[in-house]
Amino acid sequence: MYNQAENVKILIVDDRPENLFALEAILEDEGIEIIQAHSGCEAISLTSLHDFALIFADVQMPEMDGFEMLEILRSNVHTRLVPVIFVTAISKEDKYVNRGYSEGAVDYLFKPLNPNIVKSKADVFVALYKQKLAFESQKLKDAKLEKTKLLDELSQKINEVSRFNYVISHNLRSSIASIIGLSDIINIPSLSESEKLKIVDYIRDSSLKMDEVVRDLGAVLDASAPLDLKKEWASMSALIHHSKHLFESQIQKSDISININIAENANEIFTIKSYMENIIHNLLSNAIKYKSPIRKTEIFIDVSRRNDYIIIAISDNGIGIDLPRNGKHLFGLYKRFNVEMEGKGLGLLMTKTQVEALGGDINVESVADIGSIFTVRVPMAVIEK
Repeated sequence: MYNQAENVKILIVDDRPENLFALEAILEDEGIEIIQAHSGCEAISLTSLHDFALIFADVQMPEMDGFEMLEILRSNVHTRLVPVIFVTAISKEDKYVNRGYSEGAVDYLFKPLNPNIVKSKADVFVALYKQKLAFESQKLKDAKLEKTKLLDELSQKINEVSRFNYVISHNLRSSIASIIGLSDIINIPSLSESEKLKIVDYIRDSSLKMDEVVRDLGAVLDASAPLDLKKEWASMSALIHHSKHLFESQIQKSDISININIAENANEIFTIKSYMENIIHNLLSNAIKYKSPIRKTEIFIDVSRRNDYIIIAISDNGIGIDLPRNGKHLFGLYKRFNVEMEGKGLGLLMTKTQVEALGGDINVESVADIGSIFTVRVPMAVIEK
């Protein structure tokens, strides 16, 4: 990761020590480290040891001239993008200048050097180099944060699956244990026929509970992987009014006020229609079911658009949820927080599972005895994965 406190390195290449001394005097500055090479071969070796922001190189050098050095640099993945500025006193002819540019030099300076021009050019390339390092550093930082986020989400999913498996296995084992125990009892010779019939009924009840658990398991698994379900255009207005119509008798009986507000640009959605119907139905059902006994029930359904997402907020002034106490398990399997109401404790889990299957998320704000707001965010168009 880039540390702005680190010096930026510039390589200067010339076979004459006095030229190196003069160029270093011009370039010397705080935060800049000047490294000298006395030949093209030495310069190539140094680029394998250091990362340079810029290279100033003489053209006319014995053994390996500047053109040959540049050709080798450009053939190496590590150094092909390092900017090279040629410095020369004799190669002012166009053919030499053109060759320098064709080989990949970024500029050509002629001696005697103008210190202001040399310094200005160096400052530009040093600034570009720092920007590049800062950008790469930020990319690494973002990638690390994204990795941490994905690991946290994966850990959360694993914990959810573990809790899910525990609940399912516990319920199945409980029913199986009952069946095994009752099967042993039914073989006792002294039991009357009426007692045996009662035991058969108990075994049947336990079997039905097992079947219910397996069906619930299948429903949750199906909701989490909607690979073969049809995506289609649907109207949010139609979906909401359809769900409202299903509760019409309860709405009228309890004098419930339902206010619906759908933004014009948020009505159409390309999605799994049955999932959206279930999501709206479950949340509206809860808002009606958990109404307050001491005030007129008001439910607000607001649909808006944010970028490429549809936001559905269903709020009520019902009995609310004690989130500090129950929020952690709100979307758990068979979790119920009001034993006075009928239910299996499966609705919110199914809702969350279907929302996530659509590529969205669900959040809740609630205060006991005040009311709740469930906010669902789903893509305007569900894309095949």
